[in-house]
Amino acid sequence: MADAREERVLLLTPTGQDAALATRLLQGEGISAAACTDTEALFRCMGEGAGAILVAEEALTPAAIERLVAWVKAQPPWSDMPLVLLTFAEDSMTEALFTALVPHANLTLIERPTNSAVLLAALRSALRARRRQYQVQQLLAELAEADKRKGDFMALLGHEVRNPLSAIKAAVATLQRRAQDAAQERMSGLINRQTDIISRQIDDLLEMSRIARGKLTLQPEPTELTALTAEVVRSLQLRADVRERSLRLDLPAKPLVARVDPIRYEQILINLLTNALKYTPPPGDIRLSLEQDGNEAVVRVRDEGMGLEPEQLLRIFEAFSQVETARAMSQGGLGLGLPLVRSLVELHGGTITARSDGLGKGSEFEVRLPLEPGPERAGEAPVLSQAHTP
Repeated sequence: MADAREERVLLLTPTGQDAALATRLLQGEGISAAACTDTEALFRCMGEGAGAILVAEEALTPAAIERLVAWVKAQPPWSDMPLVLLTFAEDSMTEALFTALVPHANLTLIERPTNSAVLLAALRSALRARRRQYQVQQLLAELAEADKRKGDFMALLGHEVRNPLSAIKAAVATLQRRAQDAAQERMSGLINRQTDIISRQIDDLLEMSRIARGKLTLQPEPTELTALTAEVVRSLQLRADVRERSLRLDLPAKPLVARVDPIRYEQILINLLTNALKYTPPPGDIRLSLEQDGNEAVVRVRDEGMGLEPEQLLRIFEAFSQVETARAMSQGGLGLGLPLVRSLVELHGGTITARSDGLGKGSEFEVRLPLEPGPERAGEAPVLSQAHTP
């Protein structure tokens, strides 16, 4: 550990003489110690860093105990500060301290009178445990930094690849216009479709990178979901017809208004429907429904595709995770579509779940988003966002 304060034992005893004796004992055994004159000094030193805390129970007031419990609860996830408490046997104060601290603190009770060997053994054990906690803290910091560098690299890679892709797509468009025979037209069409796939993959990478770095911002506004949902389905109808899939829509009779980013809402629906089209063999039936359930709008996308096993349902929302049986039908996907949907849904304060009766029995994805409270829920017409075409 870089800071010597993180190796020390903080002492809080009722008298300065007790503190001096304990400090000399610990320092004589090679253990760094710092005596605190009162609870205010103890909490100040705890904030600066400590390896363990040694407290005599009579030095703690009820207010100090309450503050200590609050401090213990507020520790970061990696931290579990060792607390060694010197108590008297069959003392009512001991029972109160035990009840207050045990559910939250890494607590060791030592009954008095005790000998120095027992006390030293308890403190050495506490310090070893604290060193391991600092090692975990360092490891977590290194993992966070590595994850940040990965996100920065993904963002840089996406931007760098976008430029040459744009040039390629422009050149392919020129070749398609000037194709002199069917063979040239087929080849330029093939290049165009493959560059479209790469462009979508890059867009997904950039979106996930923005979300991971906390740089993706929403622009929510009161949005009428019924009309916007119908517009999204219409935009994908031709794609479904070409792939010989049936795309059905079930909408509520009345408007549903939610405070969402309209473009991101479209993105959620497009990703779910595209996923269903991709993994549903022809002639397959895909259904999208929108309904109100209490104060939530519920979107369900149901397909007749390959389905999922129970263990697969647990990892389909993980980035870069693809179900093994679906790889042949993935058409070059990176496994980012569903993780991106989940992130966008959660940014809106919603939830997404997946269900399936097993392989070959289709899947259903359910998105729940909070509806907009206010007069429009009672039938008044709000100012609504217009539908966006992606």
